[in-house]
Amino acid sequence: MLSDEALFALNRSELIETAQACYDEEVAHRKAALQEPQEPSATPENEVEFDDEFDLDSEEAPDWLDEAACACAFTVSPGAEFTPDLAKARAVLRAAEIPCYVTLEQVENPPSANRQRSEYCVMVPGALNLHAASVLDRDMFNVDQEDNWRAQLQTLSDEDLHRLNPDVFCAGLLDRAARLRRAYEEEVVRRKE
Repeated sequence: MLSDEALFALNRSELIETAQACYDEEVAHRKAALQEPQEPSATPENEVEFDDEFDLDSEEAPDWLDEAACACAFTVSPGAEFTPDLAKARAVLRAAEIPCYVTLEQVENPPSANRQRSEYCVMVPGALNLHAASVLDRDMFNVDQEDNWRAQLQTLSDEDLHRLNPDVFCAGLLDRAARLRRAYEEEVVRRKE
């Protein structure tokens, strides 16, 4: 799960023998991957450049904020003022020409919690919430999820990997997409009646 930089920065001699074998295997795998020609990204047009910081106080609240919906939210620890994913989400939405505005909300903790948490909410006009959620999934969250899946698949034995069936482990995602599409199409038909 380590980045290439973090993996290559590890001191192999500080690892136990079993970990050294795993380390050697992963280094060999990554070096081979670096030498292979890289496939172009499936969605290069979806790559977004973003600043890792911005000033929340400098933006004026939009007139649609009263009817806004939260497209995504990021919890921040006490004392922290920023999360890089927040800037990325904001940049992804703006690149898709979806207006957004960030609010900072206090999260209600259970009485047993001794720390107050905060949440940055990326707000969009309510009518654009589904569009915004889809764009964020495609251009941000799915990319991170793919990296997590790749890391998990790499930990499986050959036998366990071959037991998996993409038709089964993707069924939930495909079902969700089919249900959303069906709900939309039914609403279009309903309005024509």
